[in-house]
Amino acid sequence: MTDASPCASAPGVGPPWPDWYHLDNVFPSRRRMDRAHRPIVALACRTLRGVGGNVLDLGCGNGALLRKIHALEPRVTPFGIERDPLRVAHARLLLPAFAGNLFEGDLFGAHPLRETGQRFALALLTPRRLSEAGQGGAARLRDWIRERCERLLIYGYGRSRREFGNLAGFARRVGVEVEESATHAGLALRW
Repeated sequence: MTDASPCASAPGVGPPWPDWYHLDNVFPSRRRMDRAHRPIVALACRTLRGVGGNVLDLGCGNGALLRKIHALEPRVTPFGIERDPLRVAHARLLLPAFAGNLFEGDLFGAHPLRETGQRFALALLTPRRLSEAGQGGAARLRDWIRERCERLLIYGYGRSRREFGNLAGFARRVGVEVEESATHAGLALRW
């Protein structure tokens, strides 16, 4: 089933979404995705409340997370980078007003935002992306984030966190420090 107007309803409310809505983000159901996104969205909105700014999701899938953040904090301008062209196309459907801010590209190589001087109030990243890149690629991405982003929000889902004990252990493994109390999402202290 397709939704002719995917942005017409608030996140979590309204007509059923096509299966790609959760499958693009590697979740078995919309309900599981929404539950996993909740702490990330809450922390992003607390961090940007009243000030907004550019938010960059590094590995944005179909933009569902960015859409939820923007819906609750309208001063946020979503940006995303995703390597899968179909997911980028879906992100542009979910965020049509920001379609020009959603790019296909490699986080560790060439992507359109690497060439601009664009700055971001907040970047969203799972440590899984850094672990996939190896030490050299992870170091280059962390350096780029440090140059362009005021804050970095680190998040993890079930298996990823369990693999390393908790989110802090998972992040530490790839050179990022977050508060020990962070369970699902935390602001990076150092990266």
